[in-house]
Amino acid sequence: MSVHDTRALREAAALRAPAALPPRRFLGDAGAPGLLHAAVLRSPHPHARLVSVSLDAARSMPGVCAVISGSDLPTAHRLGIQVRDRPALAVGRVRHVGEPVAAVAAETLQAARDALAAIEVRWAPLPTLDDPERALAADAPALHEGGNLLHATRFERGDLEAAFARAAHVVESVVSTPRQVHAYLELESALAVPREDGTLHVLAPCQGPHAIRQDLAALLGWPVDRIEVTGSPLGGSYGGKDDMHAQAIAALLAVRCGRPVRLAWSRAESMAAGMKRHPFVVRMRTGCDAEGRLLAHDVSLLLDTGAYASHGPEVLDTAHEHAPGAYRWEALRVEGRLAYTNNGIAGAFRGFGALQTSTALELQIDALARRAGIDPIAFRARNLLGRGDPGPLGQPIAPLPDLHAVMAQLEAVRAESVTAVRAESVTAVRAEPVTAAATETARWVRGRGCALVIKSEGFAVGGPNAAGGRLGRLADGTVELRVGLSEMGQGLSGAARDLLRAALDAQPALAGAPLRISVGLTERTPSAGPTSASRGTHILAKLVAALVPKLAAACTTPGEHGERWVEAEVAMPESFSEHGPAHAIFGACGAFAEVSVDRWTGRVRVDRVTVVPSVGPVVSPAGFLSQIEGSVPMAAGFVVLEDLPAEAGRFRATNLDGYLVPTLADAPRVALRVIDAPIADDDALPRGIGESALNAIAPAIANALADAAGAMPDRLPVSPAWLRDALDARAVRDGGDA
Repeated sequence: MSVHDTRALREAAALRAPAALPPRRFLGDAGAPGLLHAAVLRSPHPHARLVSVSLDAARSMPGVCAVISGSDLPTAHRLGIQVRDRPALAVGRVRHVGEPVAAVAAETLQAARDALAAIEVRWAPLPTLDDPERALAADAPALHEGGNLLHATRFERGDLEAAFARAAHVVESVVSTPRQVHAYLELESALAVPREDGTLHVLAPCQGPHAIRQDLAALLGWPVDRIEVTGSPLGGSYGGKDDMHAQAIAALLAVRCGRPVRLAWSRAESMAAGMKRHPFVVRMRTGCDAEGRLLAHDVSLLLDTGAYASHGPEVLDTAHEHAPGAYRWEALRVEGRLAYTNNGIAGAFRGFGALQTSTALELQIDALARRAGIDPIAFRARNLLGRGDPGPLGQPIAPLPDLHAVMAQLEAVRAESVTAVRAESVTAVRAEPVTAAATETARWVRGRGCALVIKSEGFAVGGPNAAGGRLGRLADGTVELRVGLSEMGQGLSGAARDLLRAALDAQPALAGAPLRISVGLTERTPSAGPTSASRGTHILAKLVAALVPKLAAACTTPGEHGERWVEAEVAMPESFSEHGPAHAIFGACGAFAEVSVDRWTGRVRVDRVTVVPSVGPVVSPAGFLSQIEGSVPMAAGFVVLEDLPAEAGRFRATNLDGYLVPTLADAPRVALRVIDAPIADDDALPRGIGESALNAIAPAIANALADAAGAMPDRLPVSPAWLRDALDARAVRDGGDA
């Protein structure tokens, strides 16, 4: 086993850096000759019946090419992932603020906005459901035909009550997690371009261009081969552009007008109508024996999915599967409920449900270790899953990474942290004058915390787990890889380049060939499924391993420079549990966080985060580093800053001035201890890192805050007021001044 630190990865990334690539524009900036501009009329109500929608005045205005509403939809197709329940334009009623009701295409954006003002809508407000528990009450009005319970899960193993009866220590907790906004650089947008041959080209940032093409074809009632989708490059997604956003309305208007139509959301529209992270209420009751052996774990999950399903059922399934964490349990019960409300729409967001349950669980583990009087790292090490153990729901899985190796690195990091703190204390005491240092020491309270997670990769049974790719040598000798995955700024193209370069250089007929990577284009690439669930690197590694030998075999004639293409289809392993969807592959990640809390204001400063990933070989050092370094502020935002509350179905913030995200000024020092070793399974290929890192860093920061405050927080983000109160209470308990 080899362990690489941050410096080693940076040096490797610099050595592998390609020559300068030509600049590429985000798809949201694309244009076309004869372009029309689109604008959308959105609901001001969280829940209302559409009595009437009058478009006549808007249609007669100068410069207006088309005005459409729900009655103009060409088919009854509904948008969604597994559950299709969302109309492209509202039909009959609206279920959240910002839901699209009508859309305009005009010669200028101002003309389109003027036409929106001329649309007359008569509303009949309906009761608003803004609380998931209330939405599931027997007397709650149904937001959808099947009721407000969209999805439920249950898993039980062992005799729970008997295990609790034997427990020497029991901790009960309720943790609420925030609704989080993706806050990407490039907002939701689409350009739809009709062609003379009757086809339609849609350029829009998305994570699954082939899935978007299928959805658009169903919406328009067209065969799939009449639609082409370009889905790369993106200016960030984190799951928020996995679902349909601006593409449907842009396509409908372009087909109606026979001209290119561009629809670009404003930040306010994105805040109102874009996907959000699901807010959770996580209830846990957990017990261990006197020696710190975990016995019983009882978990209840309640999720608010908002007005439409999006990825909600799959988020609950993933949260449910990750509630047991990386630990062995004698008895276990996990139950989950997913409720419709009028609070916008929640969908895919990096971490995908596992973040919420992992954070609550790791807080619980630390609290139980304190109750038992056992060091938290030693407590975890005593209860880890083994490499040959089944998955969290009892399903067969590929061998896990060595979790004890991760814990050993966390122990080493903690020892170094203690040494550094002691050295700083000595320096402060010896400094002259001492007044400022003493005041600073008295004002700031330090805390340290760790976390360990396992994170699934890919999709459960039913997928889509298969992925296709093409590899060709062009007439000029260039080797081109074509794959339907999307570049979202996460470094997928760089990972593909690194994997391909290493594989080609091992083949004499292809060594040193110039490279070209084509991703996210339906007309050039076979479907590889969506670029989500941390599956991109694994899929790329499998495709390169399958394609390069085929191409080498087809290019053995010396001096031949004719064009040659080969194809391959690969699939990620699948698993099955009778208790619900389950995964076959897991990576692991540990994290150690050091924080300071201002006892005067409750302000939090995340000082340093050390991440210990074990996800197989590092194939792209630059991509690996960027994924982890990007995870740190996102995790900090989840724990200490970001929240978008809803009151009566209305979000409190409409822009980033009311919803704050961490900036570079908040960035802590980041260190890595990467366990760069193959994981013994059927192919020993790398796992993804983005979600594993995020899911470990957030609970490590939360545990560091709990360590500083002397109490376990019950709501995230942790508020300054809660921290001040907790520190005052701790000072009283410790016999000091508040």
